[in-house]
Order: sequence, then structure tokens, then C-alpha cells
Amino acid sequence: MLQFILHKVFYGFLTLFGVVTIIFLLFAVLPGDPARMMLDQREDSEQLQNIKKKYGFDKPLEMQYLYYVNDVSPISFHSIISSDYTFLDTDKYTYRKLLSFGDYCMAIKYPYLRESFQKNGKKVSEIIAETIPNTAVLAISAIVIAS
Repeated sequence: MLQFILHKVFYGFLTLFGVVTIIFLLFAVLPGDPARMMLDQREDSEQLQNIKKKYGFDKPLEMQYLYYVNDVSPISFHSIISSDYTFLDTDKYTYRKLLSFGDYCMAIKYPYLRESFQKNGKKVSEIIAETIPNTAVLAISAIVIAS
């Protein structure tokens, strides 16, 4: 029985990892530059560079992927240097430090789904939390009607 449960948990994590990877790759191959989409028509090169640096678009794709997986995983590694992209900022993360080593630390945290491009920097987790009640009402209504 324990082996069955461990297999299910392992395949659940494998599925989640696959979904996270596919979502990242879909956004990576979409046409257009997200930084340019955020600025609309009022872009200049300095603003564009600032947006790319803030969201990590200036990094290679494999580093962006590792940062993304680090942000959505409950156990993650972060820098304690405030100028580093992976800085463990209290505005972004709700966390508890587990280990510290050198300029880095390991923390357990809520997954950070980053900021919305369309809602001017609002956290994606806040947007999801706002829409869950209406989604639940709609889903329950659909189940009742279908029954």
C-alpha cells in the first residue's frame, strides 16, 4: 500500500513538473517580446532594458527556466544579496529560511507565480485568489445542472 502511494505521489510531481515545463516553453516560443508588450507604444531603450532586467528577460532561456522552477517550487534557493535577481525579498515571497550557506540560503515558501504583465505588476496569485469564488460558483452550478 505504501509503495502504491509513493508511486502516485511521484507521478503527481512528475506531472506537475511537466506542466510547469510546458507552460514555460509555450510562453518562451510565443511571438513577440513580453517587455515590449508591457510598454505598448511608449517604449524607449532605457525603459525596455529596465523591464528586461526586472523580469529576467535579459538572461539566457535556460537560466530563466531555472529561475521560474525555483519560484514555483515550495523549496528553493535564493541569494541574500539585494542586487541579485534571486534575492529573497519579503515583498515577493512568504517564506521561512531553512539553511544559509555563504551568499545563498534555502527556504521553504509559498510558490511565487510572479507578476501579471496585463495588470501592471499585480501578483498572479492575487488575481487567482480574486477569481476562485466565482469559478467555484460556476463549477458547482454546472455540476448541479449536469446531474
